[in-house]
Parts: sequence; structure tokens; C-alpha cells
Amino acid sequence: MNTEEQILTLQETAALLKVSQATLRRWIRSGQIPAFRIGRAFRVRLSDIEKKFKKQNVI
Repeated sequence: MNTEEQILTLQETAALLKVSQATLRRWIRSGQIPAFRIGRAFRVRLSDIEKKFKKQNVI
């Protein structure tokens, strides 16, 4: 059983959602998308994206 969480960069997340990185950053700043930092770079958990957007058939 694979228990490792898949972590995405902003570039990967933006491509998955078909939005610009600027839009994704705005969503993160407003709290619409949960994210965390590793150093100076934001990272997003794939499971958080799936929970948020699966209901809307975005992914």
C-alpha cells in the first residue's frame, strides 16, 4: 500500500487545473487552495486538489 502523499509544484498544479500560475497563487493567497512552502516555493497536495475540484469535474 502506497501511503506517500503526492506533492505538486505550482507549475504542475496550474497545468492540471488549466489555469495560470498567477491565478493559482491568487487562489492560494485567498485560502481557496491549501498550500504550504518548502523553502520559498509553494507546494500543493494532490489530494487537496482532488477533494476541492473532483466535485466540479475539473480533474
